[in-house]
Amino acid sequence: MSKVLILGSGGREHALAWWFDQYGCNVSVAPGNAGTEELLGDNVNIDPNDFEAVRRFAMGKGIDLVVPGPDALVVNGIVDYWREYDLADDLGIHIFGPSKEGAALEGSKILGMKFARRHGIPVPDFVAFDSHDFNTNLHEATKYLGRFIAENRIGAPLVLKADGLCEGKGVAVCDTPGEVLAAIKELPRFGAAGEDFILEDRLRGDEASITVITDGKEYRMFHPSTDHKRRFDNDKGENTGGMGVYAPTKVVPPKLERMIEREIVKPTIRGLRKDGIDYKGVLYLAIMVQDGQPYLIEYNCRFGDPETQAIVPLIDADPFDTMMDCIHGRLGKHPFKRRDAYSCSVILVHKDYPAKRSRGRRIDIKELPESMDDVVVFHAGTMAKKGRVYTNGGRILAVTAVSEDGHAAAIRRAYQQVEDIRFKDRDYRHDIGRSAL
Repeated sequence: MSKVLILGSGGREHALAWWFDQYGCNVSVAPGNAGTEELLGDNVNIDPNDFEAVRRFAMGKGIDLVVPGPDALVVNGIVDYWREYDLADDLGIHIFGPSKEGAALEGSKILGMKFARRHGIPVPDFVAFDSHDFNTNLHEATKYLGRFIAENRIGAPLVLKADGLCEGKGVAVCDTPGEVLAAIKELPRFGAAGEDFILEDRLRGDEASITVITDGKEYRMFHPSTDHKRRFDNDKGENTGGMGVYAPTKVVPPKLERMIEREIVKPTIRGLRKDGIDYKGVLYLAIMVQDGQPYLIEYNCRFGDPETQAIVPLIDADPFDTMMDCIHGRLGKHPFKRRDAYSCSVILVHKDYPAKRSRGRRIDIKELPESMDDVVVFHAGTMAKKGRVYTNGGRILAVTAVSEDGHAAAIRRAYQQVEDIRFKDRDYRHDIGRSAL
């Protein structure tokens, strides 16, 4: 039986553990949450950012495959650390993910966009402020925005993005130069991640998430999905880490998916090879479709959260074999089948999320009837104590439903289960997947 160690504590990690468990793997999660503890019997009390502790545990337990979940792990070089100790060659302990050089596509928004532009991948026009000194960048950005005012481009919409990792929160969509300048002045709250930043022309259209798994040459694509990032119904409120997902998204019909492959996916993989980057792992492409043309707006170098909770249940493929074939460069021969089905995943949060987290509130989840065996509750911000489950975060749970009868059935089943979950100050969006209808 293959032994797998998943690093992380969110809904993505619970969904990955569930996927491996479906195929009979012996799974451990560090540090996990109440859901992974219930699924697997116990969690591993290790900080994933302590690479040495992860290595010792993997060696002691005879782990075959390590799967990092959060972005910071690959961006900070856990794969390079693994290679430094020759853990794959000497002990057969493999790790799934790109090197630090490859993960820099996500670690630096500026680097990612410059990479895309250099390799002819369609992106919105952008200006980078990357002096590595915030005050210098603020000064240059102020002069840049002053030209907007002088040219009477007061209503020119721009998107501000912090250069580094901000847990999905370092983005501001602005309508005027004044709004941009105010948002820039908020970036120091992200520390070094907000020191440099990028301003992009704001595209008008629909957003989609494309998740690709690659061995550096060949690739396989999960169902395209749509993540609802805004906090409230009808896309109101601030951006969050994600309030829900549906798949496959109607934003990307088959003809457009083929265009995205041709214009974005394949050039990205070719560009990585051309730049001498041996990239093995996940590529998550954030796409904006404007007037029928797809544009890349962001690279991620790991499974998305909450996209994973919606797309993994739609795959018929052994995750262990899939990831090992990626690592060994033989993905071209691997069977990877997308189910002809539909999913909807609704995120339950604290009512004041993302400003506040919830901790220590008891969660009551009504047991699922057998007639709803295609509904899974993936835990995120939860903890177990004396046999009970309590809140422990901003995003608490993801209720994912799958149906072969269309989007409407998947959405209806997901919300039916949502109503059977209770905790104090519970909230959620009521319109996840509505655009599919």
